[in-house]
Amino acid sequence: MKVSKPISINIPRKFVDELEVYLLNMNLQHLKREYFYFLFDWILTMHQMNKKSLENQEFVYINKKKLPSATVKNIGVYIKTLINGEFIFSNNHYIIGKKEIYYRLNPKYFDVDLFKFEIEKDSNLFKKVTHYLELKKTHLSRNEEPYLKEMRLYFKNLEMNYSEAYKYCENELNPLKKVAYLSSVTQLQDKRFRYFKRNKTNNRLDTNFTNLKSDLRKYVIGDFICIDLKNSQPFFLNQLLTQIIKEESNYSKDTLCPILHETNIFKTFGIKRIKNILKIRQNQNKSFLANLSEFETAVNTGKIYEAFQLKFGSALERKEIKEILFKVLFSKNKPEEKLKSFIPYQKEKKKFEDIFPFIYHAICFLKDRENKLLPVFLQKIESYIFIDCIARKLVEVGIVPLTIHDSIIVEKTQLKYTMEIIEQVFKSNFDVIPKFEIKPL
Repeated sequence: MKVSKPISINIPRKFVDELEVYLLNMNLQHLKREYFYFLFDWILTMHQMNKKSLENQEFVYINKKKLPSATVKNIGVYIKTLINGEFIFSNNHYIIGKKEIYYRLNPKYFDVDLFKFEIEKDSNLFKKVTHYLELKKTHLSRNEEPYLKEMRLYFKNLEMNYSEAYKYCENELNPLKKVAYLSSVTQLQDKRFRYFKRNKTNNRLDTNFTNLKSDLRKYVIGDFICIDLKNSQPFFLNQLLTQIIKEESNYSKDTLCPILHETNIFKTFGIKRIKNILKIRQNQNKSFLANLSEFETAVNTGKIYEAFQLKFGSALERKEIKEILFKVLFSKNKPEEKLKSFIPYQKEKKKFEDIFPFIYHAICFLKDRENKLLPVFLQKIESYIFIDCIARKLVEVGIVPLTIHDSIIVEKTQLKYTMEIIEQVFKSNFDVIPKFEIKPL
């Protein structure tokens, strides 16, 4: 007979001690501590799943309709208590039917000294949490395609050198990072908390593994190779821009990638944005063609970073260039309402514009008014290629991969055949084989 283990949670001792004082002072000692600890871990998990930084004080969404089914009906009382005591913060924005309230943990209560709390198997919370997790997994896997079921099973059986992983976490001096790293390893070790699901927004495959700190992946047991598409988002951006202008210029070719079909592009971005991009082409003519051609060459050969260094010399390091590209693609191009004169990352964007002016202005048009349209669309192209095409074909030939968005991870002995399939997919969808970085996991 299988014996269920308690659920372990790592809580900063400072949070535990200060909460105890607050409950005593407010005459709230009747409230169960385990629900507060579980809420702390729940919010921390949401930060990890959504890659929302605690250090940058970003907020995460808590589904308060689902939370009671995993905890207790009056869980709202516990949330309100944590807010009143400033153990967590809310963004205080709520418009019925439009925006939910988001939350974040108060970094003030983080500490490198941790308290390990165990939710015992005979408690109501344990029973509700485990039941909730089982129902969730059943729901997610019900309509899953066969190749994804194979990948889910492979991921479920993945093992780590947990003792070494925990040692790495214990040596982290930043209390925010230490708690987050320990939580991620604990949830991998306790397979009840392993998640494997397609993201409804961008179709990416999200798992504990995709959100695991890169330095911790080396503790996965096995001889794995990681195949990473170089400058992936700029590569997919080039494919999108090439498709947009294909009928307006002899420069480009048609695409075989279904995500990039014209109807899908117009439906996503609207005719006005597309026309604005085409106007740039009409006004710039030859310089437009040269600028797009330079960008295409840079991303197809994996040398987008070198293009920056050629312009700015050694003044820019590779990491800094990567951050510039990220900020250009993903940050807002217009000021926040409260900060009308401030546009995020203006200096970084100016550097990008100096090298690729047409690309920069095209990005601005594609993100006009709705900043998330472009990055989400690029992520959809990526997930189609890496999950729906590459991963599917690999499983069909008996190679079950792990994935990290724009990376494929397979056993070292499977590298040659895997690369053949990857190249075949890119050739058939874009008529080009870009550059990849291949390295041990």
